[in-house]
Amino acid sequence: MRKNRHDFKNLDLYSTYEIKGLNFGALLNALKNRGITVYDVRKTGEKTHTVTVNFAQNRNFFAIAKELCYTDIRKIKDGGKAYPVLFFFRNLGLLVGAALFLVLAFFSCDFIFSFSFSGSGSVLKREMENYLKEKGVTQFSRFSDIDLTSLSDGLLADNPRLSFVECQRSGNILVIESALSEEGGKVLSGNSERLVSDVAGTVTDIKIYRGTALVKEGDRVAAGDVLVDGTVVVKDVPVNVGVIAYVTVSAEQIFTYVSDNDGEESLAIIFAEEQTGEKDAEAHVEKTCEEGRFVYTVTLVFSRVLFAG
Repeated sequence: MRKNRHDFKNLDLYSTYEIKGLNFGALLNALKNRGITVYDVRKTGEKTHTVTVNFAQNRNFFAIAKELCYTDIRKIKDGGKAYPVLFFFRNLGLLVGAALFLVLAFFSCDFIFSFSFSGSGSVLKREMENYLKEKGVTQFSRFSDIDLTSLSDGLLADNPRLSFVECQRSGNILVIESALSEEGGKVLSGNSERLVSDVAGTVTDIKIYRGTALVKEGDRVAAGDVLVDGTVVVKDVPVNVGVIAYVTVSAEQIFTYVSDNDGEESLAIIFAEEQTGEKDAEAHVEKTCEEGRFVYTVTLVFSRVLFAG
């Protein structure tokens, strides 16, 4: 005879049934004489009882009850310390399916499924798509592999007809919001002799159309430093050309705001933003007290796209 596929005989597992009928004592005696383990018996009505038996003996329990003509039997619950094991075997397919769903959901949420271009700059969608492809950002790329801030700066620096670009994530969609420059339709004149930084910071991206770069990505620069020069060498001969270039600098500027009042961190940030004209900078404030006055030291961190053309 083939054995039961899952043997729960030695597990702490039980089933509770509600039984309706007469002469319930005869059933209890029959269960005892036939070796059925009964854990609990309760009378719940004039002809109604509940009985709890070993789960592994369920089949024998029903056989004995049927012999004694008990047909109105309803299972109330299964229980015991080993019940999670029973639940696992009963719902194995469901649990495996749920686990696969969670794994797929975890990995799929990191992928780009599509792109969305909005704003007036979306008329340059093809140019922006080409730049994304050049940088390896395609459908099914991972969001975790992309620096959205750097990608925004790169798109802006790559196209002189754009004045604003911001890349954001919306679910599995990469949203590119952009705006055309008011001078976007003009032809670049290239009259600039050089591109000079007006902030101190670190160079994060360079795009040279004409001219010679004097810095590279990762270089620290100070305000007033020449980033791109208009002198190029053609066949060993220096030639002056008009510079056309973009350089993105991750800038950090520190400002001090002094007040007689405590709790003016927000005012200190506004003061610093007014000095730079940067309204969306990342701001950090440290407060000290000197000679009875409050000194707020504000550090602004922002990206500055410098252009010559």
